[in-house]
Amino acid sequence: MSEKKNYIPLIIISLFVIIVILVGGLTNYKDETLTCNRTANICKINKTNLFNMTCEKNLIKISEINDITYYTQKVKGNRYGKGYREYFLAFNTKGNEQIKIFSKSYYDKKELTDAIHSLKSKLFTKGNNETFDFKRDE
Repeated sequence: MSEKKNYIPLIIISLFVIIVILVGGLTNYKDETLTCNRTANICKINKTNLFNMTCEKNLIKISEINDITYYTQKVKGNRYGKGYREYFLAFNTKGNEQIKIFSKSYYDKKELTDAIHSLKSKLFTKGNNETFDFKRDE
C-alpha cells in the first residue's frame, strides 16, 4: 500500500502538466488571417493553434465598419522591470464599438500604423478584388 501512495503525487503532477500543455496549445495561435469578402459583406478571422487545428469565426459585416483603429493596453512592470504598452488592431463600428481583429498584439507603433494603412487600402479601395486576405505580419 505504501508504494501506491508514492505514485499519487507523481500522477497528479503529470496530469496537471498535461492539462497546462493542452490549454496552452489550444489557446495560443501561430497563424491568424483576416479574410474579407465584399459580395458576402463579411470579414472572418481564421486562426490556427499550436496543434494545427483551425477555427473560423465571423468577425463583422463590412457595411458595419466605420474605421480601422487600435487600442492600447498598458502592461505594468515590477520593481525590476519597466512596464510596456501593447497595441491591438481593431475595427471601429458605426455604433462606436471596437472589435479586436487579432489576438496577438503589436509592440511597435510604426508597425501598427503600417498595418492600419495597408488594411484600410485593401478594405476601402473599390478597385480591389472581391475577396482579400490580411495576415498580422503584413
